[in-house]
Amino acid sequence: MQLFDILGKNVFTATQDANTSTITLENLNLNSGVYLLKLSTESGQSYVKKIVKN
Repeated sequence: MQLFDILGKNVFTATQDANTSTITLENLNLNSGVYLLKLSTESGQSYVKKIVKN
């Protein structure tokens, strides 16, 4: 999982093992703005979700 700011700067990266189903983003101290969350699977598929932090 990667989190990018709207300018494309990587602000957070996390990997998840098979035994973990949750990653928390609450304590990242992010500024208000728009971020892109990219999830990548082991099979090579990627999903991108826009996140707006107020």
